[in-house]
Amino acid sequence: MARSAGHRTQSTRRLARAAWLRADHYRRRDMNRGCAPEWVQTHYGMQIRTFWIEVLYGRISMVTMMIVVGFLFGLFTLIRWIVRCAKGLKLLSQGEAYENPATWLW
Repeated sequence: MARSAGHRTQSTRRLARAAWLRADHYRRRDMNRGCAPEWVQTHYGMQIRTFWIEVLYGRISMVTMMIVVGFLFGLFTLIRWIVRCAKGLKLLSQGEAYENPATWLW
């Protein structure tokens, strides 16, 4: 079943909306930089880093899906995302800073 041109237009609109929201987030973040306590700012940095690293890992896993490694890497990416989110939420609820927001793993 072929996809219609309307589907591509809708996908393009979604992508443009997501890009605009990301740019708006960065604009607001820069405008409010320094307003939050230091321990909260570590969580902001961790969230931004997690997003971009997950995009990178997701792209790598999609490219390597032709071989089995891509599925394994995709599973690793999903587990990594869940662990980072759970760890961040736990520390946030305790009012503590994220220990190492610049890490590429957990």
